[in-house]
Amino acid sequence: SACQCDADFYLDVVGDDWTCQHCPPNSKSVCGSKRPSDCICNEGFNGTDGGPCVPCPINTYKTIPGNYPCTPCNASSSLCAAGPLLSDCHHTSVSTAGSDATLG
Repeated sequence: SACQCDADFYLDVVGDDWTCQHCPPNSKSVCGSKRPSDCICNEGFNGTDGGPCVPCPINTYKTIPGNYPCTPCNASSSLCAAGPLLSDCHHTSVSTAGSDATLG
């Protein structure tokens, strides 16, 4: 059956009325989410469920969505110069803010 609210939205009920509210910036939810805390921070962003979600600091990255810490770039690994990619963290221990593990 269809979801009451699409992915990246959550159900907001006030009395007998309901609306689908968009998740906060840099977060997502699954189809049928019923509360703000169902919105979890995207890869490369950190924060509590329901937001706000802020970019991982420079020299860190985050490969999975949700309320998990950003991981420091490995000093034995590389430079995150052009984008938020774990693959950019290979030769030195720096990265740009908001780094995730997407390859591409």
